[in-house]
Amino acid sequence: MGAFDLDTEKFAFHENFLLHCSQRFLSFNINTKFPYASAWRVRKYEEKGYTIGKMEYFKILMACQKSPINSWEDLKEQVGGVYGESMELPTDEDFSFQGAIKVISNMRPIGPTGGYATAEEAIASTSSREILYYHNPDNMGLNYFVKIYEDSDEWIPMPVKPLNGKQVGIEAIFPEPIFYKKVNILNEKLVSIHYPHFKYTVGEEISSGSPYIYCYNSLGLAKNYFSGYTKNTAVIKLLAKPEDIVYDGQQPRLKKALVVEIIDD
Repeated sequence: MGAFDLDTEKFAFHENFLLHCSQRFLSFNINTKFPYASAWRVRKYEEKGYTIGKMEYFKILMACQKSPINSWEDLKEQVGGVYGESMELPTDEDFSFQGAIKVISNMRPIGPTGGYATAEEAIASTSSREILYYHNPDNMGLNYFVKIYEDSDEWIPMPVKPLNGKQVGIEAIFPEPIFYKKVNILNEKLVSIHYPHFKYTVGEEISSGSPYIYCYNSLGLAKNYFSGYTKNTAVIKLLAKPEDIVYDGQQPRLKKALVVEIIDD
């Protein structure tokens, strides 16, 4: 068990959290309120290379005994919310074990084995037309950025590769590889807000050892970054080569870039 506290901006971990993550080992919390969902989730983690011991799985079965399903409400609470499954309850009938089994047998999971989470995912998975997509196998999150609508410049992140997709490079997402970054002005020099020793000089190529330069492809977003910061700041324009751009659907990162000019101070 691990969580990030948004109030304190700190992580809270069970004492064995990092150990078990490094071992890809599943240890069951017997006090969970939703043991049936835990049994369901084991498959998801096993598909990612995790393992669970026989006794750990037996603990899940024992926990299910502590939370018996005796009504349609119990069934919906324990199973109905697992990963968006669609559950149709025969509320006009009395609850029965056989009735519950029938409901579960007719559930249609959302995703590749059933329906689709969004209209865009359905189009990507079924369309016969050629759909452009960008794929970076090193991304930790959604790996595919898909251009579903030909009259739009939007690239939509999704977990599936288009059925008839055509892979393109990062330059398709950033045809003009111009980026913006807010920096601090210290002793008439442009330096990183977080790392004052890191300098930016107009006309020079800079390379980060962090290992990336975090930036924005929107001038407005760059201006709003650290909006409450009271020291002297400026927004600089950066030009990057396609091979130096890393993108996972959130903030662009650059391995290196040319400092073009100061946009705003």
